Amino acid sequence: MLRTGARVAVGLCLLLASGVGRAADGGVAPASRVEEVTFRSGDVTLAGTLWLPSGVAPRAAVVLLHDEDSGARLSPEPYPAFLVQQGLAVLTYDRRGAGRSSGEGQPWVAGIDAWADDGLAAARLLRERTGVRDVGLMGFGQGAWVALHAAARAPDVGFLVLVSGGGGPLWKQQEHRLRNEARAKGLTGPEVVDLQEHLATLHDARLYAPEREAKALKTLDFQLKRAKRRRWYAVSPLSRFEELPPPRLLEVQRGVWRNVLSHDSTEDLGRVRVPVLALLGELDEVTPTQATARALSQRNARDAGSEAPRVTVKVLRGADHRLVLPADAKRPGVETLAEDVFPTLEGWLRERGPAAP
Repeated sequence: MLRTGARVAVGLCLLLASGVGRAADGGVAPASRVEEVTFRSGDVTLAGTLWLPSGVAPRAAVVLLHDEDSGARLSPEPYPAFLVQQGLAVLTYDRRGAGRSSGEGQPWVAGIDAWADDGLAAARLLRERTGVRDVGLMGFGQGAWVALHAAARAPDVGFLVLVSGGGGPLWKQQEHRLRNEARAKGLTGPEVVDLQEHLATLHDARLYAPEREAKALKTLDFQLKRAKRRRWYAVSPLSRFEELPPPRLLEVQRGVWRNVLSHDSTEDLGRVRVPVLALLGELDEVTPTQATARALSQRNARDAGSEAPRVTVKVLRGADHRLVLPADAKRPGVETLAEDVFPTLEGWLRERGPAAP
């Protein structure tokens, strides 16, 4: 989501300069202490870092869940430091198959269900180590879908914060991302349309039906050979697996479809009965902002008149998938978080009032 280094330093400077670093009750923000932890999720051992307010009991706790391309525990900075300053305990961890965590993390083997299980195991560890009842999940990108799925399965999740994701089917997010990658590589409008037709074939659920295996093998073989002759080939999901024989290629594609891309958050949203905050970047080229905002907001319309907490959706003007603004001409190469990120998150956390342990 957000890499460490200069960008993190800029984010923390903004946090302190804006006064957001104060504790939610108006007092001095607590310092943090850090512990290395391991915990089990089924037969997988996950390694993580526990951030705790120093000298005070945390008033709530939150697990941070990874984006698609980021399995390392430190990737969500500067959010752990900010959340600890708000009086929350924070758990970050290496996704299965990454860093010091065991297991297989590839999407044709793992997927939304397994990653949600890991997030819930992390939440259980937080409750055990801190004594806090109010434990939420904060998901970045793909992790937003994981957070929703986990909360839909576990009524003891206290709240959700979704960053740059969580609404609608994941295959639509992938198509949005790959079309933008193609445009960034200088492909023409007709070439992008051709790529979209290719993706539509790969994202047709009928392709992966077991009874259509012979036809699926022919379709994938044809699509791979056709894609290799196009300028957009490097953008095709098939380019990663061009050396695989057709039966293995079908197995991998079927696993990715079943475990990740076919997942739609609509059913999960209908089951979640906790407060949800969604932060989206207006210029997100990875997640389709408007479609995601509509999908999340539909829960409010569907549950109008009920006692279900509302989904709060905030679109941050000028921000990208990382909620980062373009580099200023006066400071080339320096990026900053959108200025509304920390105040919005702080205000929402204060308003919902996480319970004391």
